[in-house]
Amino acid sequence: MSVKSDVEELNKINIDIKRTLESLRKLRKAKRDAEKRVTEYLNEKNLPGVKYNGNIILIEKKEKKVSQPKKEKTQALIDLLQASGVQNPKDVVEKMKNIGKYKIQTSVIKIHSSE
Repeated sequence: MSVKSDVEELNKINIDIKRTLESLRKLRKAKRDAEKRVTEYLNEKNLPGVKYNGNIILIEKKEKKVSQPKKEKTQALIDLLQASGVQNPKDVVEKMKNIGKYKIQTSVIKIHSSE
């Protein structure tokens, strides 16, 4: 294979990826909307669930973990370290953020349209 055909293949693959992601985004939105309508119906009729075509559809209450925004999380950590008597808690937090992170050299192909 030549470089020319490889570049054409990369372009086609990138186009397919974009199309697939857009399609997936639309499907996820449609799913959320359908789930919302079913939930509203069940709540409106005060039903615990419905049975349809051999499927049982129930509303299940579930706890969901929500992450704190990065600034709030950092500030909470600084406050905790200060309360624990750590000197220079901001420096400690910065060092903690960099633990386990390192840089490696890699090659990445960038395709820019010349049109």
